[in-house]
This record gives sequence, C-alpha cells and structure tokens, in this order.
Amino acid sequence: MRPFGEPEGCAPTPVTQLSEPDQGWTVTCELVHCRSALDIVKDQGARRYEDAGIDVGLRACGRYSWVAEDWASAWGVSAWAMSVGRAGALLAGWERPLTLVSAAP
Repeated sequence: MRPFGEPEGCAPTPVTQLSEPDQGWTVTCELVHCRSALDIVKDQGARRYEDAGIDVGLRACGRYSWVAEDWASAWGVSAWAMSVGRAGALLAGWERPLTLVSAAP
C-alpha cells in the first residue's frame, strides 16, 4: 500500500453574514422550591452564500429543568427553526415540532 498524497480541496465559499448570531446559556434557580432551569439559544443568524445567492438561517432553542435532587422531575424541550431563501424571498421555512423529554413515568 502506498501512502496518501497531499490533501485536495477548494477555497471556502464566500459567505455574507446578514444578521448577527446569538448564543446564550442561562441557568436560573428558584430558591423557595429548589427549581432549576437551563435555557439554551444557538442562533447562527442569517447568511448569504454569494456564489449561489441563497440565504440560510438556523436557530435552535432548548429548556431543561429539574427540582432539587428529584431525578424524576427532570424534563427538557427543544425546537429548531430553519429557513432558505433567495433574493430576499423566503423559499422554504421549517420549524421542527417541539421535542419533549421527561424522566417521569
């Protein structure tokens, strides 16, 4: 067997950021009932792929919660929204249904 040669590739596609990305991880704790939550936002913002003239957006949000050391109280929910457009017109938009997970029986 002969070793692989030098890797081949192409230049990255030119991309223009149309809206600012947003990210956040926020933890809250309600001290009276010992309820805690983690809220997550991952938003890539809108981007335009210049060579194709296509605008793409992706945003994901999630919330996870629990009460003190009660493992059966844990639950989480997440949702995704994606969009594809061209020349300022939305061609397709998807919003993934909420995904709910729970430790409760």
